[in-house]
Amino acid sequence: MGIAERTKAARERRTLAATVLYVVFAMMYFMKVDIPFMMVFPMATLFLFGMRLIPWQMCLAALFSAAGDAMGVMHRFIPQMAFFMLAHVMMIAWYLPRIRKQGAGYLSFALVLAASLAVFAFTCILTHVEGGAVKTGTSLYCTVISLMFLCSMLQVDGKDVWSRVLPVGAFLFLASDMVLAWNKFVCDVPGERYLIMVPYYAGQMLIFWGAAMCLKKKK
Repeated sequence: MGIAERTKAARERRTLAATVLYVVFAMMYFMKVDIPFMMVFPMATLFLFGMRLIPWQMCLAALFSAAGDAMGVMHRFIPQMAFFMLAHVMMIAWYLPRIRKQGAGYLSFALVLAASLAVFAFTCILTHVEGGAVKTGTSLYCTVISLMFLCSMLQVDGKDVWSRVLPVGAFLFLASDMVLAWNKFVCDVPGERYLIMVPYYAGQMLIFWGAAMCLKKKK
């Protein structure tokens, strides 16, 4: 087996190991295993494995997401939001140089969808937010995550199936945050634990896979 084949096999083993551990830790969280900061383990896994599998910007995004999860465990909302905002900024930093030329129809769809989600957040959720610092922070966060989602949609390349995984993952991440914000600021959401964390964990996994496959193709 040549060097290229061994490298490919090693990457595949690491990706599989990361996926299996991620799923196990996520399931342990839902089973409410009594381990301190259990919520942090899935994203910490993607960060540690990602150092050799995904671009450094996306690796830092996983690290900041893990830090955001830690702040969530400690019920520190503003630091939690700040760390996740940094995660989205890192994603945007990787997405921007990779934006693909899109057809007018798809570009219009992407812009309208991202703008519509942002408008919904600003008009239906942020109007319920009280407190200057929290309202300013959530407004900025909404803008950044909407931009991240838009940039993810502009990664799509018709010849690359994995490029389509990135916007799906980003949408699930955004949907999770929408439910979290609605539950926190508007009214209680039945089953919020699952409606927030299932799309969050699924979205992060898809983003990880998409980034890993894009880097693999580059190599």
